[in-house]
Amino acid sequence: MTTAPTPRRVYYATVERWIDADTVVVVVDQGFDDMTREHLRLKDCWAVELGDPGGLDAKFAVEAIAPVGTRVVVETFRDRGETLARYVAHVWLPNDTKTIAETLIKFGYATRERKK
Repeated sequence: MTTAPTPRRVYYATVERWIDADTVVVVVDQGFDDMTREHLRLKDCWAVELGDPGGLDAKFAVEAIAPVGTRVVVETFRDRGETLARYVAHVWLPNDTKTIAETLIKFGYATRERKK
């Protein structure tokens, strides 16, 4: 007897705009010509806020990594209640092995943990 695989929430999406370095608005292709617009917060990524020193640099960096119109792959997680009505998601460029969050962290624009 086999068991059903655990469903994953992985979709193609298109970047509509970056709100800041760790929050993006995407148009998600849910399949069967069903599209939805969602605000996604990058999972395990805490970037500098726009009003703080380095915040604009972080936003410019993420916009260079995935400009408006870029097709991305997203994996969403049910954490919507804790993140200001945004889903939390891993976001990749297609065929990339690192998430956009990992790239921001690598170059010092974000950290893995929230600063207190």
